[in-house]
Amino acid sequence: SESTFDACYVCPGGTYVFNNSACVDCAIGKYAPTAVNNDCIACDIGFFTGTPTAATVCTACDAGTSSWG
Repeated sequence: SESTFDACYVCPGGTYVFNNSACVDCAIGKYAPTAVNNDCIACDIGFFTGTPTAATVCTACDAGTSSWG
């Protein structure tokens, strides 16, 4: 089949734009509220994504618990 490049598309939150050609889900421990270029943002220590991939937020751990990414 032949590829056509007839439009640009916005990647959703929880993804990053890879090589200006694909939307890739954020990996575990990383997030993107809106699509970002090259790689998603790593959660800080003490925060977690709550989902294995395609996270849009990092959430603070409850008191007495911890996380390192």
